[in-house]
Amino acid sequence: MNSLKKLLFYICFLFFTLTNINAQKSSKINVEHADHFDVDEKLFPDAALLQGNVKVNQEGVVFTRNKAYFFQKENYIKAFGDVQMVQGETLFLNSKYDEYNGEVKKACVTENVIMRSPESTLITVTINFDRNTQEAYYNSLEMITNKENILRSKSGRYFSY
Repeated sequence: MNSLKKLLFYICFLFFTLTNINAQKSSKINVEHADHFDVDEKLFPDAALLQGNVKVNQEGVVFTRNKAYFFQKENYIKAFGDVQMVQGETLFLNSKYDEYNGEVKKACVTENVIMRSPESTLITVTINFDRNTQEAYYNSLEMITNKENILRSKSGRYFSY
């Protein structure tokens, strides 16, 4: 594992562990579909490997991906490939990799991140998204566009209301 991946892992780990104590209890992540479902405790301790047309949801938010490790006890999922999170008709979040903690409703999303809402689009390398507050936090070069403007910044918050 190279140093950049280690750094991203630690950032995601900190993001998930430093959560709001008053966060409301979340429902479980539900697996709706996977072409292939495998449980192998030797290869994937405490996880199920989901592959091919993976679709999961939590409280109306639909997540699709090519491959995922689902940690049911922790209500946690790591996703790879063409990852997408769709929240109604107002939020579309695409990337190549994400980790989602269903207990606190937070995601760490990396690699070719595109977050679209009806009014604007955010493009960056890595964001942390909090579904409770509908905020995305980023500390990498990004670009936000809408009909009138293009904004570039190195860090900030994006509200997806």
